[in-house]
Amino acid sequence: TQQPARVARGRAVTFPDDDMRPRTRGAEPPPASTKNPCLTQRLSRKIWKTAAPMTESIFSAKPAVAAVVLGLMWLLEGLIPMFEGRRDRLRHGTANVALGLANATVVAFVFAAATLTVTEWARENSFGALRWLGLEGVAAATAGLVLIDLWQYVWHRMNHRVAFLWRFHAVHHADRDLDASSGLRFHTGEIVLSSVARLAALPVLGASIVHVLLYEAILLPVILFHHANVRLPENVDRRLRWLVVTPRMHWVHHSRRRAETDSNYSSVLSLWDRLFGSFRLSRDPGALRLGLPGMHKREWATLPGMLAMPFRRRGPRVDPASKTSELNGKRAELEFRKPREPVVRRVQVFAPASVSNLACGFDVFGLALERPGDVVEARVADGEGVMSVSLGGGAARIPTEPKRNSAAIAAQAVLDRAGIRTGVALIVRKGVPLASGLGGSAASAVAGAVATDALVDARLSRQALLECALAGEEGGSGAAHADNVAPSLTGGFVLVLPGSSPHVASIPAPSSLAVAVARPHVEVETARARELLANAVPLCDGIRQWANTAGLVAGLYGKDWDLVGRCLQDAVAEPVRAPLVPGFEAVKNSALAAGALGAGLSGSGPSMFALCRGRAAAENAGNAMVLAFRREARVDADMVVSSVDAGGARVLDARGRKADSSRLGEQAGRPSKNGRSRT
Repeated sequence: TQQPARVARGRAVTFPDDDMRPRTRGAEPPPASTKNPCLTQRLSRKIWKTAAPMTESIFSAKPAVAAVVLGLMWLLEGLIPMFEGRRDRLRHGTANVALGLANATVVAFVFAAATLTVTEWARENSFGALRWLGLEGVAAATAGLVLIDLWQYVWHRMNHRVAFLWRFHAVHHADRDLDASSGLRFHTGEIVLSSVARLAALPVLGASIVHVLLYEAILLPVILFHHANVRLPENVDRRLRWLVVTPRMHWVHHSRRRAETDSNYSSVLSLWDRLFGSFRLSRDPGALRLGLPGMHKREWATLPGMLAMPFRRRGPRVDPASKTSELNGKRAELEFRKPREPVVRRVQVFAPASVSNLACGFDVFGLALERPGDVVEARVADGEGVMSVSLGGGAARIPTEPKRNSAAIAAQAVLDRAGIRTGVALIVRKGVPLASGLGGSAASAVAGAVATDALVDARLSRQALLECALAGEEGGSGAAHADNVAPSLTGGFVLVLPGSSPHVASIPAPSSLAVAVARPHVEVETARARELLANAVPLCDGIRQWANTAGLVAGLYGKDWDLVGRCLQDAVAEPVRAPLVPGFEAVKNSALAAGALGAGLSGSGPSMFALCRGRAAAENAGNAMVLAFRREARVDADMVVSSVDAGGARVLDARGRKADSSRLGEQAGRPSKNGRSRT
């Protein structure tokens, strides 16, 4: 990268500007201008003639400066990281640096001489904005740096909008463990494309080779800095970002949420985002979820994996115009899409209630019931985003403000992910009682997400819908737990692996498995029930709980009813939550005496469930629990008997001028050609 500054096409080159123009050895200097420049012009030329020769030295020191900055950031990332718990930092950094060195080699051997050629052509022909404006010396250098930085902003924004360019740029955004070395992680294809585009842009700008070299010397340290995983004091970051891009500013750009990713495109100067309305900050940068969905496997973080990512058939087909990518044969939701008009004008979606925990599986087990459930109707409205929430039957106590309603929050999350700017109005009809322990807020969130997805034809993946519904669940109940959301969305008996992006595994429940639920007419708030739980669990209780969890899964897979019954015991949550439910012990014992395999709290209560072998046994257990509530606790109760609902959330009705029956059949949960239901 240094060589073109000295020799290009057999010519010895100094740095061009006015009298310091490239020329062959022995050639006569150009004639002096006959014009009499003003004092400012003479002073600017004098300063520039002194400063220009220093550019070669500055650019020659670029690798050393980059190494020092990278080392300093590496040290600070270990001392004051924003995102803690990063592992394999050396492996991660080595792969990124290797890709950066490969890119530098390509630029040096392929594009350095070409860059000098086009800038020389522009100078010799007095072509470009800087020359048309008559700028010279320091003024020309300053304007040149600013214009090149503006071009970087425009090009970066194009990489997010043009499908072909995004295929390569996605390699940079796929890095979940963002740190200083991520500033070097650009696919070689992107470097080639950007270098070709810059060859066309430089003559138009009128930038000289000196301006290019100066900008490159500034750009790399700034990029390493704003990618660094360093927790700067907020006041320091705030002052710095008035001039340059800072970590707190650029982390937002690497968020998985499209509304955040499509912001903060600036490379050096932060003013472009402020000027063009793309500036955005996060109130809690540490809570940002970075990277792209489906790109967590180690193979994508290796040098061969990064280079192959845009091309491999089983790699991510990243295309802003499409709705999904494909990763290892699975559909993976992407954050970058073009707006899509609503396919229909009105959609109704049913999301079933759910039983969570199931005794031994605290926060990890859940199953869907056939009834009750929530129905959310989504309609096209004027404006952008969720405009209003209306309440139907059974929903008198839930908030109607979109920012506080779980269905509306989930619906807005779908619109944000899909990048669709349309207005949506929701009507919520509650079938799942509030504070009942049957996943009432989760059912509303799931129904809101699925209804909006069907209304605007976003076609988000199941994982994306799960995360959108979790956002609604968190807004409605104060915590994002997937043990109610997942079964309501997918149906069946599920196992949830917690994390920033929960993984849901389906457990094949026997077809004869039935559930009885008795709901006493009392309420237990989830937040209050969680406050009772200890932060630490005795080892003996933990061992018993783990054994029961594994045993329940084994029993369901093997249809071993005795094992299922033995493992429906809770050693962690039930002992401290039972006093919240009047008559708990009597109700549980009555269910077991009536033939239930096991019984316990549904979620945090007050509803109680009983798993049974067959529907008749479930009827008996349900009646026994209701009678026990009335006799022992003097509390009235309702009963529901259900098989495990395998369908999950489903579209009930979708009508409108733009309805497409072929698509709606699949969205409504009816089998598609491959025999599988979409929801």
